[in-house]
Amino acid sequence: MADEIVLEFAVLNIVADPHREGVYPSLLRKIAHIPVQLWGDDYLAFTPPRRDAEIWTGRIFVWTELDPNAPAINTKILEELSLEAANVSVPENIGINGRIFNYVLREKDHKLFFETKNEFGRHLSPYRLLKPIDRLFYKTNTNGEMTVTVTVYPEDDALNNILKIKFLNTLEIHLRKPNPDDNDVEAEDILRELEEQGASKKDIKITAKSRKKGITPNHRTRIEAEVAAENGYVRGTGKNGAGEVQDLSTEEYPKIVRVPLAGFASVLSAAKSVARNTVLRLRGRRA
Repeated sequence: MADEIVLEFAVLNIVADPHREGVYPSLLRKIAHIPVQLWGDDYLAFTPPRRDAEIWTGRIFVWTELDPNAPAINTKILEELSLEAANVSVPENIGINGRIFNYVLREKDHKLFFETKNEFGRHLSPYRLLKPIDRLFYKTNTNGEMTVTVTVYPEDDALNNILKIKFLNTLEIHLRKPNPDDNDVEAEDILRELEEQGASKKDIKITAKSRKKGITPNHRTRIEAEVAAENGYVRGTGKNGAGEVQDLSTEEYPKIVRVPLAGFASVLSAAKSVARNTVLRLRGRRA
């Protein structure tokens, strides 16, 4: 019996400032069809999003660029030879080792769901994807039109596990401006404070006065940590009850949604179901 195919999806939080209606599909259309380096000789490009009721769908193409000046290798005898001698000819517009991953934009909360493991078992790491996306938005971020930040959404319990470190010695909070339509009163308060000061981000570091007692974050600090977990990152260091050192960061634990392909008519229908039905619960999960 063949192994069951399980798809995996991660979530990116995209925040545009200034924020306007339709900005997120517009941003994805803006970066569509632009090849950008992923890693080494691997490149990727987004297709423009297509509307499907309240969501938008598209694909991420990944391929390997073939350097015509680099030698080929005869793997049987481990000998170097030219591509011409190996009878290899690849047109300039052809990438090899192609991989395709579906993405779905949930516009209402500016979350981009995408395959990190496709039906063929190929992977696309969420944190590896961040640098190419930053490069794609570079011109948007530098020409004064707007700023666009992208964060990998962490596991629901990632922040809670940090705040539950028994003897929390240091707490680092890197907070970027949240989206103004997050419908969270406390997040809006943080956004207002940053805007009043002309700031785009805020770094907070709290250190325990006594390592034996640790830190007890108050309500305000916990709110800032919750917002930062979705818009930045949070890191905590300390010791557990057994005296073992703990060093945890929300960046280390991306949220991964796993679904069996057998329950859907196609990979795209699975992706759309994940985007429509996944509930994200960072806010209000305080230890």
